[in-house]
Amino acid sequence: MGLLSFLSKKYRGCTLTIDDLSTEDFTWFDIRQCLRDIDKGRITSFSVKTERPLDTDEYYRVCSDMTIKLDNKLSEYNPSLTHYICVVEVADEGTGKHSLGVSIDGLELEETAEMVQDFLNNSRTDYARMPLIEDWDIEWDNRPRIQTEIFKRIASMLTYDQRVLARLHGCFANPRKYFLQHKDSLSDSDVYETSTENTIAWYALVDELSEVDEVGIFSEDDALDDFIDTAKSMINRRASTDARSIELHSETFDSSQEMSDWAIELDRQLQSQGYRLVNMDVMADYVVFLIYPTEKLSELIDAGNELAEDSMQFFEFETVESFVEGMREEE
Repeated sequence: MGLLSFLSKKYRGCTLTIDDLSTEDFTWFDIRQCLRDIDKGRITSFSVKTERPLDTDEYYRVCSDMTIKLDNKLSEYNPSLTHYICVVEVADEGTGKHSLGVSIDGLELEETAEMVQDFLNNSRTDYARMPLIEDWDIEWDNRPRIQTEIFKRIASMLTYDQRVLARLHGCFANPRKYFLQHKDSLSDSDVYETSTENTIAWYALVDELSEVDEVGIFSEDDALDDFIDTAKSMINRRASTDARSIELHSETFDSSQEMSDWAIELDRQLQSQGYRLVNMDVMADYVVFLIYPTEKLSELIDAGNELAEDSMQFFEFETVESFVEGMREEE
């Protein structure tokens, strides 16, 4: 395809809005002209909206439109500094829509053009992604804010370790600072700088508690020996915390079965000793289990439900039976 053919090719399933005027019949040439007009001050902004949302590499988060504008608010400090802002509308399942303003200082016209081109090109693929914005500056964020007090209550229910609680309270006070300090470990959990503060705090709970064996991280690919070793570490931690003996009978596990079957068997053994095996939902390709006193379990489940309702996001503690039933229904 020649250059002129590329510039004149019309985008389908997208809407271009220039200031207050919209059209569904536009080409790449029109986008380039919009950027020139913004640069010359002839228009204030333009937006491109897709017919279907684009994923942003986060669970249940999608991007449905992108607005590009030139913000001159920094000109009083540096007249030569251009400041393009990308306003991204994101939507979480069950939460409605929230705007997220991100920017790059000194972004060049060509770089902006490439970003918009990526957005439009991705809108036509089966596996659509919006441009990566993890390293951009966040100008404003209207997504749900962290539910600090509920997180503190949940943390105090899950551990008595004061060092762990101190680190978690620091996270709850400033989730984004915590993310920057633990970016490598959290990124392994698909947590990004643009994740909501509640999401950062939830995965911080998992990371911090797994370090001291308050929770265990399991995979469907784990061998039985791996499952039992992790379960023993959790049991020893819980027994030490509660100053009592908890037994694990490894001979009752069947190596030919799956992780979900082992979890059911472990829960059966724990129930006879006053505990339950509980799933902490992380919506990932791994599973997080914790051991919790039966008599206090309803309080923990209620706290997770309260957090999910207040923040309008996924957060849940559930019994192993409920978890396994839901997992098998998905299969």
